[in-house]
Amino acid sequence: MVAAVIACGLFLSSCAHYQPSVLDPVQVESRFAARALDAPGLAEFARSQAGNPTFAWPPTALDPDNLLSIGLFFSTDVELARAEVAAKEAALVTAKQRINPTITVDAGRNKTPDSVATYSFSSAFTIETAGKRGLRILEAQKALEAARLRVWEAAWATRAKVRAALVAYYFAGVRLESLRAELAARGEIVTVWEKRLAAGEVGRPEVEAARADRAAVLLAIANADGALELGRAGIGDAVGVPTRALGSRAIDLGRLRDLPAPGELPIAAVRKAGLVHRADIRRVLAEYDAADVGLRLQLADRYPNVSLSPSYLFQEGFPSYVLGAALEALPVFHRGEGQVAERKAARDKIAVEFLALQAHVRDETDAALTKYRAAVAEWSSAGGVSVRLQSQREASVAAALKAGEADRLEVLVSKLGAFGVQRAEVDALERGQVALGDLEDAVQGALGGWMRMGEVK
Repeated sequence: MVAAVIACGLFLSSCAHYQPSVLDPVQVESRFAARALDAPGLAEFARSQAGNPTFAWPPTALDPDNLLSIGLFFSTDVELARAEVAAKEAALVTAKQRINPTITVDAGRNKTPDSVATYSFSSAFTIETAGKRGLRILEAQKALEAARLRVWEAAWATRAKVRAALVAYYFAGVRLESLRAELAARGEIVTVWEKRLAAGEVGRPEVEAARADRAAVLLAIANADGALELGRAGIGDAVGVPTRALGSRAIDLGRLRDLPAPGELPIAAVRKAGLVHRADIRRVLAEYDAADVGLRLQLADRYPNVSLSPSYLFQEGFPSYVLGAALEALPVFHRGEGQVAERKAARDKIAVEFLALQAHVRDETDAALTKYRAAVAEWSSAGGVSVRLQSQREASVAAALKAGEADRLEVLVSKLGAFGVQRAEVDALERGQVALGDLEDAVQGALGGWMRMGEVK
């Protein structure tokens, strides 16, 4: 009988088996280096994000939306948050489990002249009281909800990283184009001065000064070209793939050429979104609910569980049947005051964290909105000044040419001023895009009308 019980216990406990899993840093690095846009599962994920099941993948050209899909697919932060969700799902399974019963078997003989065999069989079943199991399940569900919100937090952080990389790359390219145009103009200026030097109309200092200005632009182009390469590498880093995986695909960033007017933004909705709908706001609320349920569970632990232990005894040819009952962990020496105080303090701490977070979000949103309004005003002003000065300069040069009072050199020199004004406008536009990104991050919403995220689990 004892052997049968042992065999039964071994059989029931052998359902799960250990599965070895080795973490090899070399293999992990090799898998990263092998990442590509044709990775298994990436096409389906990108199509689900785009809401288009027939979307061609890999694309011949890249845009912010499909770059975001790549980033979300390969993001280690999102994967880490998903791993936390898996852990909380397992914890929920644990919370739903009932307390397993125990079985005790005895066999032997007594020391009587007849040497009578004695057999006994007993079991124990625990009945949880005060709704402990339901509270335990609810606490695990709230913790799981908070973990799922962390996935969205991680996804938005990835989105912010990708957007910042795209902004840096785009404006590095714009500055490089402007410098190349300026280099062409300065090259013509040098040619004009060299012709005048050959004709004896000017001295060598004027020519050398023009050559020095051209050399300075060449150096600036080299720096800008390096910044552009770094920007493309930054995009690869942001989306989680080696830069070579992007290949020579063009990246369409035309939407960064403009800024929405502050009046076009739903300001009231922006503020509400920041204070109510941010993932971290909802996550802390879920954590507070879990802590509150945990406090209720700790209070319920003051009520002892009931243990029932039916048993069977066969001795000297006579069977006996006994039903035992016990109250587990009676609150005699204490009633768990310390544990209750810990749970309450943990809940109250989360409440304070929520107040601090909401205040931070409010300040962050207001500061980002103020910064964006100032950036848009600066950009609009710079653009207006650029157009006005360019128009005045063109009209002045045209009039001088018509009157025979200007030459090719003066036309070229007039262009140089335009480059400086244009770059000031570009700088203002970049600051505006950065400010818009900060505002989007403050409310965790795509206000620019692009890089909208689908459902991320």
